Amino acid sequence: MKSLWIVFIGLAGWSSTQAQTGSIHGKVLDAISEKPMEYAMITIKSSSDSSMVTGGMTDSTGLFVLEPIPYGDYFAEMSFIGYETINYPNIKVNTSTPIVLETISLSVSNQLQGVDIEVEKAALENRLDKKVFNASESEIAAGGTGLDLMRTVPMVTVDENDNILLRGDGNVTLFINGRPSAIPVNELLKQIPSTSIEKIELITNPSAKYDPEGMSGIINVILKKEKREGFNASLNASAGYGKFYKTNNSTTFNYRNDKLNLNGTVGYSDRKIWFGGSLDRDVLLADDSWDILRQEDYGERINTGLSTSLGMDYFLNDKNTVYVNGSWSHRENDGSRLVEYNNQNEEGNLTAYSEREGRIDVPSDAYSLNFGWQKTFQKPDHTLDLDFNQSTFDMVADERLVHDYYSSAMSPLNTAYQNTLNDNVFTNRLAKLDYTLPINDSLMIEAGFHYTNRYSNNDYYSESGSNLDSLTPDLAINNTFEYDQKVYAGYATMSKDIKKVGLKLGVRAEQTYTDAVLLTTSDRHTNDYFMLFPSAYFSYNINDMSSVQLSYSRRINRPEEQQLNPFSNYSDPLVLQSGNPFLLPETIHVNELSYMKYWKKFNVNATVYARFLSNMIRRNLSYEGTQSVVSYSNLGQSTLTGSDLIMTYTPNKVFRIMCTTNFWNTNTSDEELTGGQTVNLSGINTSLMVSARLQNQWSMQLWGSYSPRQQVLQGAIIPNYGTGLSIGKQVLKGKGRFTLSIYDLFKTRRFGFEGTELADYRFNSYRNWESRSVYLSFNYNVGKMIQGKQKREIKSNDSSDDVSVPEM
Repeated sequence: MKSLWIVFIGLAGWSSTQAQTGSIHGKVLDAISEKPMEYAMITIKSSSDSSMVTGGMTDSTGLFVLEPIPYGDYFAEMSFIGYETINYPNIKVNTSTPIVLETISLSVSNQLQGVDIEVEKAALENRLDKKVFNASESEIAAGGTGLDLMRTVPMVTVDENDNILLRGDGNVTLFINGRPSAIPVNELLKQIPSTSIEKIELITNPSAKYDPEGMSGIINVILKKEKREGFNASLNASAGYGKFYKTNNSTTFNYRNDKLNLNGTVGYSDRKIWFGGSLDRDVLLADDSWDILRQEDYGERINTGLSTSLGMDYFLNDKNTVYVNGSWSHRENDGSRLVEYNNQNEEGNLTAYSEREGRIDVPSDAYSLNFGWQKTFQKPDHTLDLDFNQSTFDMVADERLVHDYYSSAMSPLNTAYQNTLNDNVFTNRLAKLDYTLPINDSLMIEAGFHYTNRYSNNDYYSESGSNLDSLTPDLAINNTFEYDQKVYAGYATMSKDIKKVGLKLGVRAEQTYTDAVLLTTSDRHTNDYFMLFPSAYFSYNINDMSSVQLSYSRRINRPEEQQLNPFSNYSDPLVLQSGNPFLLPETIHVNELSYMKYWKKFNVNATVYARFLSNMIRRNLSYEGTQSVVSYSNLGQSTLTGSDLIMTYTPNKVFRIMCTTNFWNTNTSDEELTGGQTVNLSGINTSLMVSARLQNQWSMQLWGSYSPRQQVLQGAIIPNYGTGLSIGKQVLKGKGRFTLSIYDLFKTRRFGFEGTELADYRFNSYRNWESRSVYLSFNYNVGKMIQGKQKREIKSNDSSDDVSVPEM
């Protein structure tokens, strides 16, 4: 055996001597964030005549390996779009032992004075476990709110009630800067100017390091924060008009030196909108006659908001940073709504008529506090993070209702009065301890402990009567509902790169305690359960410009407060809504397979996915006499399969075209709802964004989306489509920018649900809102920033991979 080893070593040495080649290894980082740079270009040139010998690109960890390289003297060039090119001199390859270069840091290019060169980011970047939409690339949303911006994000839709859906599914977890918010995020986004958002992360199959809440994944909104040293401020003002005037204004500032980083925002918005729609409902009564209802409504809302935030990072030294951030916002939401009820017989003759007029005042206050400590070690990416976050949202809805009843001859009959007061308090608490340990350049371990607490208190009071001066409490519907949920979680993940193969395995263990109490009746419903959430990722780089990824994770979707509260909502006397305190959480197994291919002017990102659900939570529509009832229940099993296709085409330096299509199909089986039969339903959504960088610092962007008719359980959703247009111009030597944006250019947006016709029941509903509006906005930046070393890594909800794909 010893002789065989001697022969083997001798042959290896002889082979190496005959080849006379070596290899060059190294790593490239971003100078500001100190994070690895994927797809940085490495070129090896001869020292004698500067001719190129070989080249390549860095991988997802910023590493590169170039081989074989003949013995000789060389220098290397490292470059990336928008960054200064760096020369690495005096590289001598005279041994088969790999030549390992010192870590190279690339800095953002400093252009010559008077020359304005704009580096264009990719609108959508693909990363190991997420897709990232760069907000600056959506000019349509300029002047609008964060919710307006969300409407332009690929794979995301916003419905008629401002609910945010990912891949057509509303069961999605929403974060701001990687943290949950007690304020419903769709409401919070109405207060945040779109210009304050840096990027939006779409995490469709999160790893075990993430909170597993949400069936379709996580949407994480990252707000802007300056990482360079010096002072800067941004002023944003916009004025818009649809049917009513609107304005949205904000100012942000950031000051940073070698010991301190301060940042703050102040925003004010004032928006008035209209909404309306119709409802058709036919019910076959016990005497075989039909009760036919034709309902129409129209409403207006005035929404004003003031928000402010202040944050500080204090750098104790190069390895330790403490930070604290606080925010407060106040919002007034005043509105009115008129509903007309037309009851008819089968011949179409009026049998009864009534009007219900409501006026509502909804003030709300939101507070949040975040503080923590981050420690870094000698190795890059070796960190320890301790983070605490609490947010509280207090909203009071005070509504005055008047219902006038008339005969078929339109003679007044009587009037009913009702006053309601709904006080809601939501609190979210989060504590995290995260540890990241890079064993070597290709192996990383992460572990941590998370505690989350979600608490809400809903106090509903109603009084009614036929005389406004003598209203009595409605004891049958007055109630106070309290919900408390605590989750204790621990996780561990391991990432390993083996040449072209990347692996990431993890598991998360969670113990959940829930306590739902109906204080009015002293009814209590508690639940506690322990669950494991494994995850696995596999990636293979076919070559420098194409790769495949395969991933799996287990997720959970816990019921929300309004889905649990058993008391009915009587805001519309003919459409009642009630929760179910016995709802169980959904569990989901998610599988995804992605393929990415890049060409010089064209790239494709294709994904197929499958979700297997149990205890599926869905809304049920039924009726009791002339009243429609919306309730919630756990269905049987469901399988959802789908695919995403994202294509980007850049024919020249002027135009860029991005098209996104999402298709899905569900197979649902439930004994009660489908009679034990499997029901197949499908849907599709596609969007197109065309961007143009024109001469003299002009730009233009056109955006549109289309969803054809979609079958759902108990009915169908009508087609929905619309377009937007934006034109921008840089002024004041690039420090200022005017943008004109038009939403829903042709006023085509609307929502409609058409129920399946039954022998004794028919139901259709259509909704419209102020979808078309025009905004003129102005943005101005002041101050001067210089390159400085970043002291604290700004993490976005425990993201494990922050490397972008090639710019397109």
